[in-house]
Amino acid sequence: MPRRGLLLLLLRPLLAHVPTYDEACVSGCCTPPHTHTTSQAFYLRTDPNDRGGLEVHLHNDKVPFDLGTTILDVDAVFRDDIDPSTVQLRVGCGGCARGDPYGVEPRALALQPPTFEPFTQTVYRSGWHGEPGSAAKQLNTSLLEGCVHSHFTIRLDVLPNASGPVYWSPVLGIDEVFQPAQLASFAEYIVMNHASAWSELGWTLWVSAAATVLLVAAAKRAALATQSEDTPVARARVLDSSGVVRFAYDPKEIALDIGVHFYVLAIVEQCVHFFIAAAVPGMEFKLFEILAFWVGVIGFANVFPGALLVVIWWFALDDDRAGPLVRADVWAPIQIVVYGLFVYTLGSGLFFGPVAGVVAGLIRLRETEWLGRSLRSEASVPPPQAARGAGLLA
Repeated sequence: MPRRGLLLLLLRPLLAHVPTYDEACVSGCCTPPHTHTTSQAFYLRTDPNDRGGLEVHLHNDKVPFDLGTTILDVDAVFRDDIDPSTVQLRVGCGGCARGDPYGVEPRALALQPPTFEPFTQTVYRSGWHGEPGSAAKQLNTSLLEGCVHSHFTIRLDVLPNASGPVYWSPVLGIDEVFQPAQLASFAEYIVMNHASAWSELGWTLWVSAAATVLLVAAAKRAALATQSEDTPVARARVLDSSGVVRFAYDPKEIALDIGVHFYVLAIVEQCVHFFIAAAVPGMEFKLFEILAFWVGVIGFANVFPGALLVVIWWFALDDDRAGPLVRADVWAPIQIVVYGLFVYTLGSGLFFGPVAGVVAGLIRLRETEWLGRSLRSEASVPPPQAARGAGLLA
């Protein structure tokens, strides 16, 4: 196999569909916002005695694709191991809206074993056998020539005998093309897929948030043991000349505090859903799913930038503001760039973690020579009688 083909084969399972929610759908009938080659998944909840899906309007034999020569990559995935006799899936000529006619017979549904999606930590089952891009999951548009309904559809009819709503997703396209706004929205996709859009487990986010507060508080208390005074969170006690204790808030440390909380929250929440997926009957993780989740999502996108924020926070408390690991004119721009990039990385820190890192970096710019504040060693200047440090050491 050519090297390029092998590389694509290895990378393809690590990539994700561009998700689409209610904004592109009307009454459960969705219109793909991107070209038919872009991999798009539409998260739907279709009730008994109802229908839903996606449809592409066929303007003519050449628009939006050339009928007879274009090959469409298609799929339909399901959250649960549903009874195939309770639904009818159609792929081909027809519309997906209520009352729309169709021009193809139902496609036999053969649900595959559950698959773990590492980037949103969800479980899905493909509607029929085959890998993305294989002939089993392609449709030759020559079958749409002469389609009197002027639509191509992937449509599901949920029959009255269904025990409840069906969570499923029609999929069109195979090319993974994410726009910057979509990359920055990964955190939203994660939260929505954990909650009402797919898993219906939105309560885990609140439990994870409570656990995060306790974990960070315990870490602060452990760090406090290395300090001589019990300082409050994100503020420093200052004893003025009159002997009155006042509180000086440090916005930089407040931003770092927020960032660390969101990184810990992201790690806890995503690990919870990994173990929820592991408990699904029949779940067998593939190697790339394990590596993508633990190395890519947890390690690179969350543990690394979260730990880096802690290090930045620790050195921010150094008395020597001109120290090589503290100098703002060196590290503030790097911090801004690094966390600016993490905004677009796999939902890093549920979006607000890297944003807080950027804000803290912007605040550090006040300490740079270019903004008029000279860098100097404070070691030679008697420090005020104060309890250092906010944040981490509180």
